[in-house]
Amino acid sequence: MKTSNYHNELLSYFENQNVYFEQVEPTPTAFGGKSILFKGKTSFNLFTISNQKEVDNKKIRKILGSSKLRFATKEELWDVAQVVSGALPPFTRPFIDIDHYLDESLLINEFIVFNLARLDFRVKLKMNDYLSMVNPIICDFSKI
Repeated sequence: MKTSNYHNELLSYFENQNVYFEQVEPTPTAFGGKSILFKGKTSFNLFTISNQKEVDNKKIRKILGSSKLRFATKEELWDVAQVVSGALPPFTRPFIDIDHYLDESLLINEFIVFNLARLDFRVKLKMNDYLSMVNPIICDFSKI
């Protein structure tokens, strides 16, 4: 199995930001966020949405101003973020130089839960702490 330093870099980042986080069991949760790497016409972009919602590809095409849109392949996911499918955390800069979009449906949650660059390691962060660290572009791209 491929591994990277991304997991350890994120743990160090959390500690340096002085935020509270905890490791949680990998069970479905209303606080869960899933991150998806999309390839638009010219670049990759990260979209994070509630694990209870579905992505509306038409809305994403409109947000990106691109008629072309596809999921990143497993190889591209590794090349861009050094993670396997399902392990992509909802963080970009300073780790990955791509834009990050967050679905507004996640903002109602007190926490966000996500895989921390590994399939076997999930963390829970307060939403306010998370937002202060990632500064995403907040918009609506979930299906109604």
